[in-house]
Amino acid sequence: MRNQKMGRFVIGAMLTVLVPFVGTVAISDAGEKPKFIKVAGSSLAGTWFRICAMSAAILNQKVKGTTFSATLGGGLTNIKRIESGQLEMGLAMTSGLGFARYGTGPFKGSKKKNVAVIGVMYKNPYHLVVRKNSPIKSAGDLAGKQIAVGKSGWSTELYARTLLEAYSLDYKKIKSAGGKIHFVGWGPMTRLFKDKRIDAAFYATAIPVPQLLDVTTVHPIRVLGIDNAKRGWFKKNYPAYFEMPIPKGAYKGHEKGVITMGDSVTMTIKKSIDPNLGYQITKALFENTKILAKVHKKLKGMKPGKALAGVKMPLHRGAARYFKEKGISIPSEIKP
Repeated sequence: MRNQKMGRFVIGAMLTVLVPFVGTVAISDAGEKPKFIKVAGSSLAGTWFRICAMSAAILNQKVKGTTFSATLGGGLTNIKRIESGQLEMGLAMTSGLGFARYGTGPFKGSKKKNVAVIGVMYKNPYHLVVRKNSPIKSAGDLAGKQIAVGKSGWSTELYARTLLEAYSLDYKKIKSAGGKIHFVGWGPMTRLFKDKRIDAAFYATAIPVPQLLDVTTVHPIRVLGIDNAKRGWFKKNYPAYFEMPIPKGAYKGHEKGVITMGDSVTMTIKKSIDPNLGYQITKALFENTKILAKVHKKLKGMKPGKALAGVKMPLHRGAARYFKEKGISIPSEIKP
């Protein structure tokens, strides 16, 4: 019911005036000025899609001359589509952007040069979840189990592979022990979990994850933590990830606080988009966070002063202009 209400709100927000119109900045001829811009999230049932839908609604009110709409995607897929020119904007994780910039990890041998950053929207802990009464105590116990990892091309699926690597596991070992990997979106994943057709699932959204609140209407759950040694392994091998807590009581059945790994959800844009248009987009998003927070309360903390934390890809020129106006120092490694 909560998800249905949120869906109706987002759709309504896209059809009504959210905020008073503010004047726009004249657009120069320094870059592309598309009439239509798609903003890609993940699956239709995910928080990312609702964020993109609300972002598009705000931008349609604040930025004249361009029509914005939300579309489907995935953290890694969005980077690839922006790089190839098939997409103008989309959400990505800072970890994926780091791999993309330097041609490592899932982008090995292929540096991405056409993607730029608008800014970090919020921090996102990864959840590896089991039912409360499950014998699974850590990712090291997943051999032979039924696991949902998200869709190929999602940052969640990349994290799943990375976490398994930390425990000397991979998909092949899990399947050879009799298990199965389910590459599914949030809706099917949640249904599989509720129906007890999977043993564990990976989610990636700020606390509380709406789909997990749905699961707990049927089953209490536990979020699995990562011990000190494995967190040290992440720091050494994948430093773009960082530690984040899942506190006690975050979900029904989660009776002990744990530490897991986190990432930062970042709005990205095609590098060649006109800088004045990029400026308007950045300004509209960062100055309407109260509206964005109607999608998820975590977005209340979206502020210019936090927007560059952990960013790995260079800023868009328009975004850089906005942050400079706000007195934010831009690290040299991400200057456009």
